[in-house]
Amino acid sequence: MLVCGFSVGSFPLALAAAARKATGWAHDLNACRVLGLSLLLGAASLSAQTSRESIDVTLSVSLEDANADFRSVQQAGRRALELAAEGNSVRVLIGPGLYREHVDLVADASLDYAPILFEASRLGSAMLSGSEIWNDWDVTSDSTFAKDYSGPAEVAMVFVEGVRLVRVSSDRPLRMGEFRVYGGRVEFVPPAKAKVLEGTVEVALKLPVPLMRIQNFDTILLSGLYLRQSGGVGLMLERNGHALVEHSTFEHHYDSGVLVAGAHRLRLLNVDTLRNGKDGLVALNVVEMNAVGGSVSVNGFRVSEEGLTAKDSFGMVVKTVQNLVWQNGLCADNRGQGFSILGAESASIERVKALNNVYGGGVLFKVASATLQETVVANNGNLGLTVVDGEATAKWSIFTHNGSAKAAQIMAVLGGVVSLEHCILSTDKPEDPLLVIEGFDNLGLLTKNLYGVSERPFVLNEGSVKLDFETWQAVSGRDLDSAWGDPQFNDPDHFEYIPVGGSIWYEQKDWPVRELTEDEISAARQEHLGYEPTPAPADNEPTEKVQLLPGMPVNVPVDAP
Repeated sequence: MLVCGFSVGSFPLALAAAARKATGWAHDLNACRVLGLSLLLGAASLSAQTSRESIDVTLSVSLEDANADFRSVQQAGRRALELAAEGNSVRVLIGPGLYREHVDLVADASLDYAPILFEASRLGSAMLSGSEIWNDWDVTSDSTFAKDYSGPAEVAMVFVEGVRLVRVSSDRPLRMGEFRVYGGRVEFVPPAKAKVLEGTVEVALKLPVPLMRIQNFDTILLSGLYLRQSGGVGLMLERNGHALVEHSTFEHHYDSGVLVAGAHRLRLLNVDTLRNGKDGLVALNVVEMNAVGGSVSVNGFRVSEEGLTAKDSFGMVVKTVQNLVWQNGLCADNRGQGFSILGAESASIERVKALNNVYGGGVLFKVASATLQETVVANNGNLGLTVVDGEATAKWSIFTHNGSAKAAQIMAVLGGVVSLEHCILSTDKPEDPLLVIEGFDNLGLLTKNLYGVSERPFVLNEGSVKLDFETWQAVSGRDLDSAWGDPQFNDPDHFEYIPVGGSIWYEQKDWPVRELTEDEISAARQEHLGYEPTPAPADNEPTEKVQLLPGMPVNVPVDAP
């Protein structure tokens, strides 16, 4: 039995009608084949490593090779646009090196373009940086480095030997590894053991432009790139038809690592968005989004440095994306919420770990149908998973060690409906609840779940009712084949939540099914919910629904007092 395996799953690509032109999808499908994207159902990855000889034109970029076509990615991109507008598929092959430039490529929305591929010659070796090298610092007697500067943009980040310094208020004394800005002056104290030499101090300015922006492309592929240290957004993809980003890293951007605004199909394969100021990955207005592998972690440093509220910072934000599939991903150590999915028809989250996010694990808001399969939501602050105004089904998933005494492992409210099948809900703090709901309307199917440790696990009716497991079964009439016990996780101190071999978790087939009659359920509701059951109406007597507790209608005569 696989509880929480993290093997690479299938990555199905369903063919659909073109978003831009009647013939667009056939054109894009052929183009993807040209680029070597394996459109195979069940393929573990989308490979861009084959059929390179089929590309019409290859443009080379290098800082060192005198025979390269260009020394600038921006210049090569402009030429690629011209060629693609003429119907030539183009690969821009970027050699190793650090390119300190902003790339801004905007296609003509009225034209059709052949596919364009931006690819590092070696994975991760082509780096675009939005920072500048600043030398000639003044050094004070207390080892503070200072520099006056002028210009319209304020200093956003300072790096010494690649280490990002923490920004503090201008009136606070500096400690090691910190910097401050006031007026037109920036001061810092380097980290321990760091040497401030020529070329080791990099400064990123607050800029309203992304480090790399690609707009209005029909088919775009980015492979093996590393974008870092910009004072705004790392990568911005706007109004593109089909976009694939693979084996790429977006790190230390003052705003978000990746922002996708408008796309018919978005594919992310092994994309890491790490240590960004606000959000790791943001996707808005996308018809179909697939993300496999990669990490959206350690984002939101501006929450602590500049007073952003935690709820405004996320590892991953997916908003108005029609269909989402997220597989084999890691969402950890973000300053705000781990992930937030808002306004979707369907969301499939498979073999994802959401761990140790400060504000909470994840939110599903107005998602018509969400499924969490073999997913772990653990060690998050405030809440584990929140379901609002939509339906979510968790299967073979684990929710544990989340929240506080005011929160829970799972909360379903305001029209949110949660089903739990073969799941574990547990906590390391006995005072913490496991499941918080408003009423039984928030519940779908509950079967073969394991609950444990909490002293007041089930909370409903705005917190006025707190039930132990046996009372929960009796009052709800559900979870009758579930069990109570310690899951016995193998190494929770290191965020490993697979139950050990002797755990009761592996005895599901032997868990007894509790037998309850309707009278027993009614009696339990009378005792614990505080209302008298109403006798059934006489034959043919008209009835109406009376809401005694949210989600619990009771039939009573129309003329009842």
